[in-house]
Amino acid sequence: ESAQMGLTFIILGLILMSNDKVSDEVLFKFLKSLGVYEEDKNLGKNARTTQSSSSASSIDADVLELFDGDVRKFINDVLVGKQQYLKREKVQTPNPDVEVFEYSWGERADNEVKESSVFKMVCEVFECDGKMFKEQMERIKKKEGLDDEFFNFQTQK
Repeated sequence: ESAQMGLTFIILGLILMSNDKVSDEVLFKFLKSLGVYEEDKNLGKNARTTQSSSSASSIDADVLELFDGDVRKFINDVLVGKQQYLKREKVQTPNPDVEVFEYSWGERADNEVKESSVFKMVCEVFECDGKMFKEQMERIKKKEGLDDEFFNFQTQK
């Protein structure tokens, strides 16, 4: 369960730092770079994969087990559908045959999670000063009524 919440907060951080929306392509490329997602190469670039432990996967079997073998399904069924930490919306594209989705913070995340806490986590993970992300910092300050003092946290290097 803590691994699932960790993934949830990582995704919320990506969305926050991407001006509150992220395409499914960007999200799953990011998760692939973290080693928790892999597309099914047999189905092509836009494939939606089912990651089973029986397939040849570069993802650790223990990681896959945490998400019932399919990270994309976990995100869409659990984080979007059941828990509503994320919202998933179809985006209009010039080609009606191509489905593109965007993810944003869901109702539960908006109600239970402070953007400032996620922002601080992102800065700690990347060992950087929050003032490096002026646009996000200003948006959070305005939304949560924070002053500059909040953003004076020091990351440990």
